[in-house]
Order: sequence, then C-alpha cells, then structure tokens
Amino acid sequence: MSKKKVFLMFFLVPYIVFLIFSYSIYKLNNNFLKKSFEERTSVNILHLGNIYRRALINIVKTEEKNSIKIIEESFFNSKEVVYFAVRKAKDELIAWGTKYEGFLPIFDFYPEKDISLRKVKTPVGVIFELNIRYKSGNGKNTLTLGIKQPYRYIAEKIYLRYLLILDILIALFSFLYYRKIVNYNESVINKEKHIEKEKKEKEYFKALSVLSLGISHELRNPLNILTLILEKLEISYGNKKINRDIDAGKKEIDRILRVINSLHLLVEQEETIIEKTKWKTESFNIMELIKESVDSLKKKFITEIQICNELGEEPLIYGNKELTLILLTNLIKNSCEASGDNGIVKICLDKDEKNIFIEIKDTGGGFSYNFESQNISLNSEKMGHLGIGLFIAKKIVEYHSWRLKINNYELGSILKLYFGEE
Repeated sequence: MSKKKVFLMFFLVPYIVFLIFSYSIYKLNNNFLKKSFEERTSVNILHLGNIYRRALINIVKTEEKNSIKIIEESFFNSKEVVYFAVRKAKDELIAWGTKYEGFLPIFDFYPEKDISLRKVKTPVGVIFELNIRYKSGNGKNTLTLGIKQPYRYIAEKIYLRYLLILDILIALFSFLYYRKIVNYNESVINKEKHIEKEKKEKEYFKALSVLSLGISHELRNPLNILTLILEKLEISYGNKKINRDIDAGKKEIDRILRVINSLHLLVEQEETIIEKTKWKTESFNIMELIKESVDSLKKKFITEIQICNELGEEPLIYGNKELTLILLTNLIKNSCEASGDNGIVKICLDKDEKNIFIEIKDTGGGFSYNFESQNISLNSEKMGHLGIGLFIAKKIVEYHSWRLKINNYELGSILKLYFGEE
C-alpha cells in the first residue's frame, strides 16, 4: 500500500469524518442552547421590561422635557440593543435609532399590552423585540427595544473553547496513528524484501553447493596425484634444494585442499546446521596473514599497497585461518581493482575501545551507495566490484561473528573489518 493511500485511509478521511461529526455536535448543541436560552431570555427580558417600565415612568415624572433624550442615552447605547424607537401610535415616531441603516422593523406591530415580547429576524439573526407602554404628558407612548440573543455567542464560545481543542487533539492522535501505520507498513515491506532476499541467497547457495561439490571432487583427485608425483621426485633425487621446493609445493597443495574444504563447509552451512566444532579454528598472527595476502596480490596488481601497524605488536586472532585469508584477499583485491594501476591501497591494523580492526582504504572513487555488511548482496557493479567475492566475504564475516563496515570518503572507499561483535 502506497504512502498516499495510507495517508488518505488512516489520517485524512477519518479526520474529515470527525470534523463532520464535531460540526454536527456543534449544531445540535447550538440548537439546544438556542431553545434553552430563548426560554430563559424570554422570562428574563419580560422581567426586565417591568423594571424598564418603572424607570420610564420615573424619567417622565422628573424630566418630562428631556425624557426622550434621557431614554435614548439610557437604552440605545447598550451594545445588546440593535435598534430603538419611541412612538405615540403605530406610524407616529417621536424618536428612533438603529445600528443597521434603514433597518427598523416596527411598523408591522403595535402592542396592546403594557409589556410585550416578540422575535424578529434581523441582519444579526433572530432578536427579541421588547415593547413597553408608559404614560407621558399627552397620553401613552411605546418604547421598542431590539435586543440581541446571547445564546449564539455563548454557543460559539463553547465550540471554540472545547470542540476546537478536541479537534486539535484528535488531529494529533490521528497523525500519530497514521505514522504508526506507515512505520508498520514500511517494516512489513522491508521484512518481505528481506525474506525475498534470503530466499534468493539460499537458492544461489543451493546451486553453489552443487557446484562446489563438483569442483571439490574434480580438484582433489589431481591435487592428490600431484602430491604423489612430488613425493616420488623427492625420493628419486634426494637433492636438498629440490626437496625444499618440493616441500613448498606440497604445502601449497595442502593449503589449497584446506581452502576447498573450508569453502565447502561455508556453502554447506546454508543448507544444514553445521556445528562450529567441524570447522578448523586456531590462533594465528593476523599481521602475517595480511602480508601473505598482499604478497600474493602484488604478483597480479601494480597498485601501490601500503601496510601499517598502529598497535606496535602483532596480535593473535582466533578463527579459521584459510577462510580469513580468503576474506582479506577478496577485500584487498576489490580495493586494488577499484583503485587501478595508479591508485593507492592502504591497509592498517588498529584498535578502538573494544576491538582490533583492519582498515582498508583505497582511492577507487567509492561505491555508488553506502552500506554495511548486512546489506551486501549478489548485485554486481563494474566500478564497485561487488559480486561473489564480496558476498563470500560477508558469509565468512557472519560465520566468525565479526563485523564489516563499508563507507565512502572523498577519494574512494573505507572497509573496516572488526574482529569482534558490537
């Protein structure tokens, strides 16, 4: 599932549904408040009308000449009052004022009672219109006040204060849930890729296992015959110089046979669980193994190979010597091939706080991407020199529980082989 689909399914769509739900709650809440406050407001305004009527009567008695001006100042200046009017009859205005130009909806109604209340639609919504009849010098006048309903503002305030906060919390929760789904989805995809990769590797090793058995069989017989020939030559001539050369040849044949056996076990390990006791493990001088590997490669490459030992001593490493030699040869060979005839490959033996490590630094331009040993696969790049050699190197590292880290720098690549776990 793509990230876009996950985003729509687990974040955007649920959040829009929630917004619709919360807006519906707001409307229901608003209608409830409207009904509730209208009932309460009606009672309160009628009660207020009685107080206003007594005040009007008192104003007329004490300030009859200025009574209209005092009424306007006292009532129309209130922010809740949208319009006011003082009338002698239905169509006879004495004084009036409105906060909305041209809007004065009073001529369709004239009260018969001393205090009456009705609802009127205005540009600001439905308001309460309070009509109060009071005695004046020439008869009875009517004061009309258009008063805003307070429920609307209270409902909006509640929505903004509570539902908006709830919206934000739900959005945050939805986003976190969406991220969790994305991470889970990515982990499933990565797991599937890893399983597919392991499946391909096992298929490859199965084929390689059959091939290695055939190669082992075909090589062992000629090598054994070659050993017998050397032994006959040794008996026939008995020359010390020739014997030394014959001994060196026999040792090389023996080493080749050990390498074949070790590689065969390495490949066979992918098919069946092999106890490590079947492997030949020993303590060996790692510096001597580096020199041996470099000496063999110098016959093939003219790349400048430098060796340094930052430890000041030559430590012993415990493992399979033949496999370790194959590992070092493959890694150094890759660096030589990448660096070319004019390049430099520097091999240093060093130690950090935990483990001894070998650093192989070349000037070959580096790999097209950075990766660690667990990401090494059977991919092949002409410039990167990835393939069976480095893949086998990975398997040797895994068997020994060592670590191989590969990174680029400005001139090439740096390979670090740690003889120990993290």
